[in-house]
Amino acid sequence: MDDAAEARVPDQPITRDSIAADLARLGVKSGDILYLRCGLSRIGFNPREAEAVMLGAIRDVLGPSGTLIAPAFGPMSFFWQRPLAVSNRDTKPITGAFSKIVLRQPDAVRSDHPTHSFVGFGARAEKILADHRGDRACFEPIRAVVEADGIMGLIGCVKESPGFSTVHLAQYDLGLSQRHYLKLLFAVRQGDENGDVFRPIESPGCSDNFGVFYKDYIEDGNFTCGTVGKAWSIAVRARRAFERELEILRDDPRYPLCERPDCLSCRLTRGYNKREFPSAVAHRLVRMARQRLKSRAK
Repeated sequence: MDDAAEARVPDQPITRDSIAADLARLGVKSGDILYLRCGLSRIGFNPREAEAVMLGAIRDVLGPSGTLIAPAFGPMSFFWQRPLAVSNRDTKPITGAFSKIVLRQPDAVRSDHPTHSFVGFGARAEKILADHRGDRACFEPIRAVVEADGIMGLIGCVKESPGFSTVHLAQYDLGLSQRHYLKLLFAVRQGDENGDVFRPIESPGCSDNFGVFYKDYIEDGNFTCGTVGKAWSIAVRARRAFERELEILRDDPRYPLCERPDCLSCRLTRGYNKREFPSAVAHRLVRMARQRLKSRAK
C-alpha cells in the first residue's frame, strides 16, 4: 500500500473506460454513494483530460441512481488574524484539484458548512448536503454514506492522506472532537469580509495516523486495493468501517492519534489526552531552542 505500487502498473492507455473498469474492481457499484478523495496527478492522464475522463468514468460506474460526494473544505484563520478568512459558496476549496473540478459541474451541489463544506452530484447529493451547516458536525454528510452502506475510496493519495473520514464522524458521535480544544483557535467570516464570525463547534484535527485502522478493516474482510489508472488506491464499505471505528474508539479514544511527540492537535489540545501535555510542551520547547541555535549559527 505504498507509492511503489504505482511503478509496477504496465504502461497502457488511460481512458474513461479503463478508469471505469478500475473503479468497478475497487468495489464501486451502480447506485452507490461514493465518497472519494483523489490525487488526480497520480492517475496518469493528461491534466486537460482529467475532468472528462475521471468524472465521466465515475458517472459511468455510479449510473443515474448513484451519487458522488467529496470534501471541499475552505481556509480557516486563527481568531486573532486580520483579515479573517471568508467562507461562502464561491470559496475556493483547499482540498485539491479534484474538488475544484467537481464544483465546476453544472449539477454540482455544495453544502453550507463554513469550514468543512462538501460537494457532490448525482441522485442523492442535494438531499445529503442540504442541511449541512455550521451547527452540524463537520463530517455530518458521511452519515448518509454510512446509512446507505456506501463506499469510501482513496485514489492516488493513500500515503499523503491516510484513512477514512468515518473516523471523524465516530469521534464526533463519541463526543471526542468536541473536547478537542483546537476549535477555540479558529474563526472565519461568513459571506464576505464584513459577515458574521463563525466559530466551529468541534475540531476534527490531525488524521495522519488514521491508517492504523487498515488492519482492522482487513480483519473484517472490508478492504479492497488496486490501481486506478497508475494510482495506488484503496476502498472500504462505510457502514462496517464506522461500526468498527466506534467500537475501537469507545475503548481507546487515543488509538488513532499520530506519533509526533509535540503535535499541536494530538498532544497539546485534546481534552482526553491531557497526560501527554507536559512531555509535548517539553518536546516543543527543545525543538524551538534547537531552531534558534541553528539560526544564530548561520
